[in-house]
Amino acid sequence: MSQQLEISDIENNAVTRRKNPNIPRCLNIAFISVLMLIILSLVTYLSISKVHNGKNNTDFTNHICFPCEFKPTNTNNAVVIMKEENLCCLPSSERHDLPSRKSSETSSSISQASRLQDDKQSHRLFDETNKKAVAAHLYLNTTSCSLPSKVLLWTRKRNHSFVTSGLNYSESTGIITVIQQGIYYIYSQLTFNTYYRTRNSTRYDQIYQQIWLMRNTSEQSLMFWKQSVNNSREYMPSFLGGNFELNKGDEIYVIASDPSLLYDFYKSNFFGLHLV
Repeated sequence: MSQQLEISDIENNAVTRRKNPNIPRCLNIAFISVLMLIILSLVTYLSISKVHNGKNNTDFTNHICFPCEFKPTNTNNAVVIMKEENLCCLPSSERHDLPSRKSSETSSSISQASRLQDDKQSHRLFDETNKKAVAAHLYLNTTSCSLPSKVLLWTRKRNHSFVTSGLNYSESTGIITVIQQGIYYIYSQLTFNTYYRTRNSTRYDQIYQQIWLMRNTSEQSLMFWKQSVNNSREYMPSFLGGNFELNKGDEIYVIASDPSLLYDFYKSNFFGLHLV
């Protein structure tokens, strides 16, 4: 009886396999598909990791690098792009593929671009500084040496003399008027030619120069220099300089004991001030 049951089961299984012959094949296809999907995911992950690591660890020591806008167009070599620095690099081993003229033009273009950038930066800094600059530097008007007044006249028609905005100068009076209030460094140098002048004329025991401030019709002496005359010295320079707080409308001027004793070379006598 049991033998008959076993024979019956075998026959039933055989009939089932004959009716559904594709079941094992479907299982194989599904397994292969899942395996390929896993492999593809792994390959993709490894590729991304390699690109990322290569981007961060690439050694550009033996590369020729230049701004990407100057990239040569006549080479078929692969160019490594460093997007963070906006640089394109070629391996030095492939340098022969770049024509010398093109390389020269590229270097020249880069240098020119760098110079233009530096010039723009310098001009910008100069303009910003110049907007804030308030200063004057004047040389002696030698006609002062023959005038009876002790107040000296100056000129801005000489090289390197100037008066910027924030100040006003009158060549007829020798007075600088302050327009912008602030702390100023004021200076003046006079050079006396005492030996030549006193040898053939009146003897002078002392010479002096003085810087004056006129504020609201009131005169104040800011700085004073005095020296005994030494006939053995041909030239006697005198320099005054100091910081002072000036108000709008203040007037600054210089007097000399005798303008006729001044050495008439204009660069030896100057007067100026600048905002600190």
